[in-house]
Amino acid sequence: MFTSFDAMSAYWREHAAPARIGVACPEDAVIMKAVLLAHELGIVNPVLVGDQEAIVTLLKAEDRTPGDFEIVHVPDEARAGEYVAEGVAAGNFAAPMKGHMQTARFLRPLLDKERGVVPRNGLLNQVTVYEEPSGTRLRLICDCAVNIAPDLQQMASIVKNAVLLAHRLGCARPRVAVIAPLESVNPDIPSTVNAALLSKMADRGYFGEADVDGPLALDLAVSPKAAELKGIGGPVAGNADIMVAPGLDAGNMTHKALVHIAGLKTAGVVTGGTRPIIMTSRTDSVEDKMRSILTAMLAGTGVDR
Repeated sequence: MFTSFDAMSAYWREHAAPARIGVACPEDAVIMKAVLLAHELGIVNPVLVGDQEAIVTLLKAEDRTPGDFEIVHVPDEARAGEYVAEGVAAGNFAAPMKGHMQTARFLRPLLDKERGVVPRNGLLNQVTVYEEPSGTRLRLICDCAVNIAPDLQQMASIVKNAVLLAHRLGCARPRVAVIAPLESVNPDIPSTVNAALLSKMADRGYFGEADVDGPLALDLAVSPKAAELKGIGGPVAGNADIMVAPGLDAGNMTHKALVHIAGLKTAGVVTGGTRPIIMTSRTDSVEDKMRSILTAMLAGTGVDR
């Protein structure tokens, strides 16, 4: 797997052409800066769908020539989301991106199974990719933004989606830790039961090329020393590429801690559809949003490594 976001960006510039994405309601200074940065780096050619006057004003504020960009005047927020979803379904956009609009209005047309953006038996989930402080490793955490309290089947879908993303980021056999408060199964703690069942499903080949183990506490997933001290072996303990949270509470708090306390470089992408979905937080920085665009592009195409 890639070891850093810089390595991802360098790979894209060398091996791929800018992808066409639809940005719904980009009338926000931070979103516009991120989209323009991704454009400058040769990652995307954005189609800006929203209020034309506001978009032109933002472009001029960034010393850009509005005529150099494709702008589609759709001032209504809900209709802008529908326009982008229709473009994705028709194959005109490599990915949709949420701009300054309500999440529900952005997702509603994408979730319309008649459009085919999400398979009828599919499940969308969010994945955070973060770069460790050393700059020598990326890890994935999910789900941090979409599924509130996933049941066993939904967690299996989340694992499958995360494994596919890891494959597309160049990890041939990702190591997946299913996170719980402790490493033993306790019937009174449902997350430990689900983790054990997912681990057994992996043993039977349900997730393909991946090693899945759980329940594992967070320290046992990422710290070889902690795994050694507790006597937990196997390919995943202490060396996880993917961590699957038991629910939205744990996933979201972990994501926010990585960003706002640890100050790590992160990206987020929504997986499970026929195209990756770029749906960043309003508090994400320009760089975080740009890295999310980059991650989504690689999630949609994969790498040849």
